Amino acid sequence: MRQHSGRSVLLSVLLIVGSAAGAGAVSSPCEDCHAKVTPWLVKDFNRGVMAETMGCADCHGEGHTGMDDADQAKLPTIATCQECHEDQAGQYLAGKHAKGLLAVEALPFSHGQPDVFVEGQKGCGGCHTLGIATQENRMTLVPGDEERTEEPAVTLQRMADRVASMILTSSYSDLECALAERELRMECLRLCPDRMELFDRIYTARFRRLRDQFRD
Repeated sequence: MRQHSGRSVLLSVLLIVGSAAGAGAVSSPCEDCHAKVTPWLVKDFNRGVMAETMGCADCHGEGHTGMDDADQAKLPTIATCQECHEDQAGQYLAGKHAKGLLAVEALPFSHGQPDVFVEGQKGCGGCHTLGIATQENRMTLVPGDEERTEEPAVTLQRMADRVASMILTSSYSDLECALAERELRMECLRLCPDRMELFDRIYTARFRRLRDQFRD
């Protein structure tokens, strides 16, 4: 009997604590939909301190209001976090995880993946671009989007990844690989004519190693 009574008291305490924890949450019209679509996200958010003073729009913007405009929902960047958590954001940016994009760009097969796996803030880019401050800069070039521009270093890295992937793939001939490498070299000459010595030390040497290992 005492054991049963003790369990009842414990259950009552948990219910009171749970109710108090959710009582301070700021109500949001977003939750009316997401409580059905992604209930675990709503529950997780309302367990945190931010739910007491903030709503969804504070981090995700107000562009997304229904199923037809889901692509307008903004994903927070490190700059978003920095507005309230300056010290923590500074610690993150000083660490190695803030440089995650380097790992993606170093892989010779990244360019061959579907855009949904790599581009922007979804797929690989969802984590590997967290060190880039703004939404615009986190978006990498999507084929066919002529209005978006790249920094020269990004352009050359993307082209170099393609050449490396071609060398590793048996479906491309030696001539095709050589032509792609020449195209990269000409683009480097156009964008960074004063960096050709560095180009040879990095890219030419890299392609030679790949050919020796996988072609010869």
